[in-house]
Amino acid sequence: MTSKEIFLPSMSRFNVPWFRCGAACTPRRVLDFASTIKATFEPVIQTNLYPRSQVDIYINVLQQDGGVLQACINATTLALAAAGIPLLDFVCAVTGGVQSASPLLDLTTLEESDIPHLTVAMMPRTGNITLLTMETRLHVDRFEQIFQLATSAGHVLHKEMKAAIKDRTRSLVAAMSVAPKAVGERDPLYTERMDDS
Repeated sequence: MTSKEIFLPSMSRFNVPWFRCGAACTPRRVLDFASTIKATFEPVIQTNLYPRSQVDIYINVLQQDGGVLQACINATTLALAAAGIPLLDFVCAVTGGVQSASPLLDLTTLEESDIPHLTVAMMPRTGNITLLTMETRLHVDRFEQIFQLATSAGHVLHKEMKAAIKDRTRSLVAAMSVAPKAVGERDPLYTERMDDS
């Protein structure tokens, strides 16, 4: 598999300096993805908590079979949350389209090239839309139907992402063998170490 790399110089406190995807991506498409992801996360990341700091996001697409933008946005959300970067809300992205009269979600590359579609990124708690892209023409009646379906799918995706972050946090806490303690309770591991010295 061949891949293309684009390096964007740091321009602000939030940056997507490196985006890499397979041979199907052109340099222009890669730059579009990078600027779209940057614009999507700028209002979400609480950069005011880190003065004189910069948040860089590196994305490497290993395999591409449609839904690249939504996958990158969802993966970025999970990576930022797992890294402990404070976010105003999760950003959940879904791609939707319409085939004849049936609305579809999570399109493949073939479906994306064949049918009208849009990508919606939303913040589920507030209901704000951080991204709405349409690369094809779509009738107004179909737009509302797909938009409603994508936003409801975003709420379902939010629940799953939240559960994944909670499970990861639990496993990290268990791996550290740290249990919540009552105030004034001694840590047995700390006491054992102090007794050895």
